[in-house]
Amino acid sequence: MSILRILAVSLFLMFSVKAFSQGLESGPMIGYVEHREALIWIAVDSTVDVATIQYWPESGDKSKKSGITKKIEHASGHISLSFILPELEINTRYAYEIILDGKKVSLDVPSLFTTKDLWEWRKPAPDMSFIFGSCAYINDSLYDRPGKNYGQSLQIFESMAKAKADFNLWGGDNLYFREVDYSSASGLAYRYSKDRRTPELKALLAVRPNYALWDDHDYGPNDGNRSFGLKDESRKLFTSWWGNNTYGEHGEGIYSKFTWSDCDFFILDDRWFRSANGMIDSVDGRPNPDKVMFGAKQLTWLKDAILMSRATFKFVVSGGQVLNPVSPYECLYGFRNEYNELMSFLDDHKIEGVVFLSGDRHMSELLKIDREKSYPFYEFTCSPLSSGVYRLTEKDVEFENPYRVKGSLISENNYSKVSVTGEKKNRMLLIEVFDRNNKPLWKHTIQAADLRYKK
Repeated sequence: MSILRILAVSLFLMFSVKAFSQGLESGPMIGYVEHREALIWIAVDSTVDVATIQYWPESGDKSKKSGITKKIEHASGHISLSFILPELEINTRYAYEIILDGKKVSLDVPSLFTTKDLWEWRKPAPDMSFIFGSCAYINDSLYDRPGKNYGQSLQIFESMAKAKADFNLWGGDNLYFREVDYSSASGLAYRYSKDRRTPELKALLAVRPNYALWDDHDYGPNDGNRSFGLKDESRKLFTSWWGNNTYGEHGEGIYSKFTWSDCDFFILDDRWFRSANGMIDSVDGRPNPDKVMFGAKQLTWLKDAILMSRATFKFVVSGGQVLNPVSPYECLYGFRNEYNELMSFLDDHKIEGVVFLSGDRHMSELLKIDREKSYPFYEFTCSPLSSGVYRLTEKDVEFENPYRVKGSLISENNYSKVSVTGEKKNRMLLIEVFDRNNKPLWKHTIQAADLRYKK
């Protein structure tokens, strides 16, 4: 093929993509959805000056649309926009459309969402389910380390999109900053923009609401802590590219809480306040009070928030593991002063229905910690989605982890679906794990009645 012909084909493809996207770089993504409010997120390229989202009840009069318009300030090359849609009707299915510079964008994904029903004090809690997973590595050969690709098949995201659930919960390491990324603010922004343009993610982000927390790789460097110099920029990007309802307090951290049906989700930040892993474990034979993972401010928030909860299941969600007594890696159990404080608080106040969710480990497992005077604590770890897999061997101290529920260890790319069903006095939690092709791998049921203190 001649050089001129190659150039002609390249130009044709470039303008064809441009014509198709019409300035839409990535999205749409559904963020949080509440009874009367929802968030829709998009990213646009530098050619767009004005962006509008129009929305209406799907069964209503389309001519009576509501709309929100944003004029764009071209201060950077990666422009993410969050549209908060207010004063919606409860339990209503809405349609929406994206208009960029006066032209409607053609979307190849669903453009629908449904607001929450007002069931509280009126009817039984509705059954619900969510998709959960962590560690989403997408290859970028220019900046990846030499050797075999660390990122695996992206088909898992398409499989996740096909699953039926109410929302997605992204459990950290939702992208992986490389060395060239976390050395500059523009590098951090590049990674978000690059990964969000991945075609396999498109349907997953659009089909249902998305909630997220971070771990080290989407916060900064590996095993990152409070010393990361670009932590403010990293937080700014996280809050701009995800769609949670709240993020931390007073500009610090990304911890938050949301409710779905009769379940509360306490999203923890295991990086912002974290001391270095290498800090000494004990002082004068006692756990070092200065070695923290969540920090005093966040733990105070968690205690207050969980005391307010009347949820059947209280999901405490962390990027890294919390309970694993034999883990040689990052885990709250190794930060014994905070670990003891949290466990004592939950027991002292007899907080029932607590289940821990975590990611990070590049393997999935369910841990069960039996306790003498109270109900057992469960921690479900789900990882990895598309990154490399960690396969335990007999040399690993965790190979025969006595706290692992038999059969729950998954050493391949996987995701989970967590469901809450049943009548008020018989609510139960079902955890199901699937491979990248939606093949069922494992499941386990936990009864709400088994997560209560004995009277």
